[in-house]
Amino acid sequence: MNEHTPRIDPAKVAAKQAALHNLRAPKFADAVAAQPRLIELLWFIQWVSMQPGGVDKFAVELIAQSGERIGTEAMRRIGKTTEPYTAEERNAVIADFPGNDCNFGLSRAECASMAIRTEFMSKIIGRCHAAIETARPNLAFVSQQNHAEFLAYCRRFALAELPWTLTDLCIDQYACLSETFWFQDLEGALIEAMDAHAARVNLRLADTQIARQVTDALEFAWSEKGMVEVIGDSRFGKTEAVKNFCAAFPGRARLVKTPCTNDMHSFFEAIADAVGVEVSLHMKAAEIRRSLEFIFRHSGLMFVFDESHWLIPQNFSARTMPFRLNYVRSQILDNGCPVLLVATPQLLATASKTYENVSGFNFVQWRGRILRTACLISEPPQADLLAIVKLQFPGLKEAYAQRIIAAAYLSDKFIFAVESIAKNARAEARKNGHAEIELSDLEAGITLAGINLPPIVAPQSPSPRASATRRRIMRSAADTVPMDLETPRRPAATSADLLPAPARSVQPLATVNTED
Repeated sequence: MNEHTPRIDPAKVAAKQAALHNLRAPKFADAVAAQPRLIELLWFIQWVSMQPGGVDKFAVELIAQSGERIGTEAMRRIGKTTEPYTAEERNAVIADFPGNDCNFGLSRAECASMAIRTEFMSKIIGRCHAAIETARPNLAFVSQQNHAEFLAYCRRFALAELPWTLTDLCIDQYACLSETFWFQDLEGALIEAMDAHAARVNLRLADTQIARQVTDALEFAWSEKGMVEVIGDSRFGKTEAVKNFCAAFPGRARLVKTPCTNDMHSFFEAIADAVGVEVSLHMKAAEIRRSLEFIFRHSGLMFVFDESHWLIPQNFSARTMPFRLNYVRSQILDNGCPVLLVATPQLLATASKTYENVSGFNFVQWRGRILRTACLISEPPQADLLAIVKLQFPGLKEAYAQRIIAAAYLSDKFIFAVESIAKNARAEARKNGHAEIELSDLEAGITLAGINLPPIVAPQSPSPRASATRRRIMRSAADTVPMDLETPRRPAATSADLLPAPARSVQPLATVNTED
């Protein structure tokens, strides 16, 4: 079994970018000029190395999803998948495989697959010699060396070499994605995998007005390499939106969970955790700071500070300097790294005013560096809540969805209320042994979320006797009342008439038509 690839040091990725900026890697510079997204790809692979399974798991998944790209140039040119190769075709395929006469000048990826090279050469070439010695026709053993067998070797080569190829690409200042004999267009496949990852992550977030506002602010900060602020209440989903963006595009942005403490050590640790700098237990703040500042100078990554109001000192005196604010401005923003600040308006206003009154600090210089302030809407529209309900409850009946929306508006928790109801309802369904969430689970979820809605009253069918009595009265009335004086009948109530309007003043819910 091959040795697992280690976590990629972000400082080494930054060093490769430094070599690029200092014109010390002309071959890589040409590659970046041809494909500008290579820098994003480097940081994406570095982020992959931080995840469970690391680069090895990513390589396995990429190979599994790239079946048509696996194989040598001769195999693709011949095009056979089931028919046996002829002797000439077999020799052409074998010529694409590297020899194993020496390992001088081989990369780490090639050395990792050396055992497979030895096995391949002894098995494939050995058969050729055996055939010559016994004077058997070449076609006698062609069926044993067909497309499936060569493809299996290509996959084994790919599994052995790809993790180290990706690792070397990130940390070797001169490494480029050269063509490999076992994989066609590796660079294109990696870009596609990066985009597919973003598409999968974006499916986890409902398409709401708030999500679009946050995404627009993030993309503006990234494109303009500046500082942008997002202000919104804590129950509207702004944190989920920034988390989703950073998870979808880790080659561009990293999320920093700003600590509520007052010290710089915890602040540096939070940034180090975001970029993947490994911090030991006894590592001092100055050591972490040196590693981070090298990354700031060369990476160009965007840093998203959630709960950014905690950048303002929490415990202070008249002489306390805003070290975190100054650090973000001077070391991150001024080194070309975009910054996005996410804050709650009440906490930001209170922290700013209190610190300014005590210390006399003028926020003008800090505020002057903010290119844009995105103030989120104060109340999510019904369409946003419906999109979130559909995401949390796939296939839920429309009447039940409207009841959840009514509960969200009644609680004033909005998006958080929908998520709370969903988690409680799923827990109730598991406890009750239900494969899917049923009405009883949903009602329990609403109650457990701390929301009091009037209970659903099932519509009652009149008894047969009462129906017969009513028919006799109606016939009698029809005999005595002229047709033109009859009272018009009221239209039957629909499920929409029985549901509360999604507004601040929610009317009691009387019935829900469960047949919708």
